[in-house]
Amino acid sequence: MDILNNREIATGIWAIVFLTWAFTIENVRSSFRQLVEIFFSRFIIVPFVLMAVYTLAMIAAIDSFGLWESHQLKNVIFWFFSAASYSFFQITKASEEPYYFSKAIKDNLKIIVVIQFVLSVYTFSLWVELIFIPLMVVIGGMIAVSQQKEEHKIVEQLFTKLTEAIGLFIVIFTVYKLITVFGEFGKLKTIYDLLIPTTLSLLLLPFLYLLAVFNNYQSIFVRLGLFIKDPQLLKYAKLTSIRKCHLKFAKLVRWANNIACLDIKSKADINSSFDNLFQQIKDEKKPPFIPLEQGWSPYIAKDYLIDSNLETGFYKNIYDDTWHASSTYLEIGSGILPNNIAYYIEGDRVSAKQLTLKLNVNEIDDADKSHETFLELASTLFEQAMGCVIPKDAYSALSSRKNIEKSIGNQLLTISKTDWLKDGQYDYILRLQTV
Repeated sequence: MDILNNREIATGIWAIVFLTWAFTIENVRSSFRQLVEIFFSRFIIVPFVLMAVYTLAMIAAIDSFGLWESHQLKNVIFWFFSAASYSFFQITKASEEPYYFSKAIKDNLKIIVVIQFVLSVYTFSLWVELIFIPLMVVIGGMIAVSQQKEEHKIVEQLFTKLTEAIGLFIVIFTVYKLITVFGEFGKLKTIYDLLIPTTLSLLLLPFLYLLAVFNNYQSIFVRLGLFIKDPQLLKYAKLTSIRKCHLKFAKLVRWANNIACLDIKSKADINSSFDNLFQQIKDEKKPPFIPLEQGWSPYIAKDYLIDSNLETGFYKNIYDDTWHASSTYLEIGSGILPNNIAYYIEGDRVSAKQLTLKLNVNEIDDADKSHETFLELASTLFEQAMGCVIPKDAYSALSSRKNIEKSIGNQLLTISKTDWLKDGQYDYILRLQTV
């Protein structure tokens, strides 16, 4: 294994200083003990050990192709306890994020770049590195903090540009040294330093995917027991879910979420729940035409405001034949509870009957800015839903924050304000519904 360079020594010194300081705090010591206990529970330690075994198998496979070099051991250790471990503990998000695994590749590559920065062959003197390491940590922390609020965007951009400039300087410095000083072995080693961790990250994805599948089946089987009390019917539901979804856990999660809203009493109900899900997935890919007088296609309507950061989840059955989709909140302004806007659609299995855009005004000081954003979103929603520009009287009502109700063909447009019972707070709603 290579001798530690100045950057690694500086990183180690600061890590020891930080940990020594942290462990003088009682809450940190207590939290660390709890963390150790959780890590060594069988639910974590067993799959973590399996990942270590899988990593050894990957190295053996790489070695069989003559691509492994012993000097890579240090890189692999850093990779395993950084990029690989990060992906391992983030795997629970796989069922929540549609593009989790493509994002995981990008995150791994970012971490690998950081590893190569730490393990860089060309480093500065130890004193420079001792100053440089905490400086980069502070800059990274400033970027993370500034990302939390929109008004700090300029600070984020400034420190991001500074980080990019420092990174560019290091790259130029390293390339210069490779060309002018380092020998052929060094150039080859640098290629290995990037190639091996990147290859391991890609080869790790099948293991992470299977782990995500196992975790989802495990948690969903526990949840099924809450809704299906008959042991034989529960067993049939589990086996059918495996047969219908196999390794496609995204479908499994959607099906399990739907089960909570259904009254499952027979095998036919279970089969029907899968048939409905697969038909819905088919409709999402190719939405059927819905005449405007009957409402809107829910699979199109749910994405009317997606370009404005109001992306809804799946259109799903929430009770009886009532179907619903809702966006996350678009927060505006500052404050403990900032103003926010949300978008909802509601209808039946075939069509959406009601589109709602709602502004919640919690901070009166930010009301003007919030209404400006709401006016833009309301105009966009109307154009998308009705295929024409919002009427002048409706636009005027929105601009002056007044109420209005008017029929437009088979649709009823309602704009209304509802005052809350404290501090002048209120909500303001635009609703389009089929009548």
